[in-house]
Amino acid sequence: MFSLLSLKLFSAPNFLCATLVAAHPPEGVLMSVERRRAVRIPFVASAEIIDDEENTRSSSQVSDLSLHGCCVKAPNPFPVGTSVTIEIYRDADFLEAPATVAYFTPQKAMGLAFTSIEPRFAAVLKKWLASTSAPKTLTH
Repeated sequence: MFSLLSLKLFSAPNFLCATLVAAHPPEGVLMSVERRRAVRIPFVASAEIIDDEENTRSSSQVSDLSLHGCCVKAPNPFPVGTSVTIEIYRDADFLEAPATVAYFTPQKAMGLAFTSIEPRFAAVLKKWLASTSAPKTLTH
């Protein structure tokens, strides 16, 4: 049995993440628990991410999508809290939304939480989510 050494909570608009570090885990194993408001669905699309403060643009690829945000591949992710605008392109449709970086995995990806979405883009988002089947099981 592990005894708790520390508990770190992080809250963003889309999820609450708790990281537990056990006192006697094998080689410092971290245990994470995530709670999201909406199911993330695997989704592949091209994306452009604009850093609102720096006014820089980078190309990326969406790897999953939900009503409240998405995860994008990013070899150089922005820091948590960075305000961005994301443009997502798939087939003849596109979506644009302001977002905030909710989390990142160094040299891999970052999670973006939509801060608002115009009705015309909300319709595109709902269309994409409806046409993509949800996974039968969710694993982290």
